[in-house]
Amino acid sequence: MPKRSANWGYDSMTRTHGRYPRRVGAALAAVTSAASVLVALAATPAQATLGKPGPTTTGVPAGTQLTVHNGDLTITKAGSVYSALDIHGFVWVKAADVTIKDSIIRGGVASSDVGLVNDISSAATNFVISDSELVPQHPSVRIDGIKGWNYTASRLNIHGTVDGAKVFGNNARMSRRS
Repeated sequence: MPKRSANWGYDSMTRTHGRYPRRVGAALAAVTSAASVLVALAATPAQATLGKPGPTTTGVPAGTQLTVHNGDLTITKAGSVYSALDIHGFVWVKAADVTIKDSIIRGGVASSDVGLVNDISSAATNFVISDSELVPQHPSVRIDGIKGWNYTASRLNIHGTVDGAKVFGNNARMSRRS
């Protein structure tokens, strides 16, 4: 058997030894991850004028007057709509058909793994968050942007978190459009 170079070894994607060089396995993982993001953010020809996602095409629209909300926001009333808030706390969605738009969500001090926005209740279906910014006031290795399932997230500017979105369930969609 020929001697393998240092670049050959265990490939976590295929769970095999010596089948792929390590650098190929890492490249496959990166391509798979990038492809998932690109599919989620794919634009139709009509949206091509939006350009790349960035501060001018995502987040709170310029000129929006924000009202400060101090502390966590736990939403338990179905059909609630929250708009133009500057939330200095974590958001917990526990009801169906909730909408948050044109807002900044900053979270707080994390004592465990948490999202700035958490949609982890089975009752919280059809949650929509759009044209908002998710940025931790107290950055931490424990804070993600949005966590959960059963949501549509559109035109969000998520930065300063470990992951922009953690999905662990069905019906989660991230998009540059409504």
